[in-house]
Amino acid sequence: MAFELKLDKSNRIIITRLLGELTDDDTISHVVKVSELFKQGVLDSTWSQLLDFSGVSEMNLSSSTISRIAEENPWPEESLRVFVVPREIQYGLARMYQIMGDPKTENVVLVKSHSEAIDHIMSVKGRKDDGIPFRG
Repeated sequence: MAFELKLDKSNRIIITRLLGELTDDDTISHVVKVSELFKQGVLDSTWSQLLDFSGVSEMNLSSSTISRIAEENPWPEESLRVFVVPREIQYGLARMYQIMGDPKTENVVLVKSHSEAIDHIMSVKGRKDDGIPFRG
């Protein structure tokens, strides 16, 4: 799997598009990358996350990896996180992550489209979409 990661500094949103086959190793690699951004002070609790699964063609994740990334979740409990999960298998695995990571995953919202995710984040942040990367 490849992932495209963009930092929208003006809106304080980290946007990740996952592409191709989603594996355990790639998933852990993404969590490590986000953790590094927190450790470096690039991200903090005022940032939101948009994690877009719509480009994923195949899901090969073990329940142990989902448990691990839920435990190693670097996001503060109060951070808004929105996952785009257009397929049922993606929704199911995202729900498993939410349950395993509770209470730190309490602010994870699951939606079906990228535009729905942007709209939700902007409504919660009280801002207007002003050219967010990957819109559409």
